[in-house]
Amino acid sequence: MYEELLDVIPLKGTTTGLDIFTAIENLFEKYNLQWCKLVSVSTDGAPAILGRKDAFYGRLLKKLTELNLPPIPLIHCIVHRENLCAKTLKMKHVMDVVVKIINTIKARALNHRLFRERLEANDSDVKELLYHTEVRFLSRGKSLTRFIKLRNEVKFFF
Repeated sequence: MYEELLDVIPLKGTTTGLDIFTAIENLFEKYNLQWCKLVSVSTDGAPAILGRKDAFYGRLLKKLTELNLPPIPLIHCIVHRENLCAKTLKMKHVMDVVVKIINTIKARALNHRLFRERLEANDSDVKELLYHTEVRFLSRGKSLTRFIKLRNEVKFFF
């Protein structure tokens, strides 16, 4: 089994449930796809998707019913699940320390330059620490992963 991108459909103007459903319906017709092969829908939780009547999912359920097909599950996007999981884990005490250390190194030009020189001298695969931004929740994992890879250099630096 493998995953492949079939198409990218730009939605111009409005992005109502009807607009989204029409675009998907046209996609099924364009590529001669069978509705019975559809097993689930992944979403970010937008209101235009979630509603039972006028939103995309409601229209999809109606279409499946018309075709005598069973309803399919609506799955919340895996990216958002990761964010919810990270908030549930209460990693603030860890992130506060990591962010403080990263900011100490990167906020001052001299510290930043010395740290990069240290990494280059050790022929490190990783050449930089990454800032963490609360708005971009995926940066938490990337920042922590990079920090862990460089923990010995950070320890030596301090």
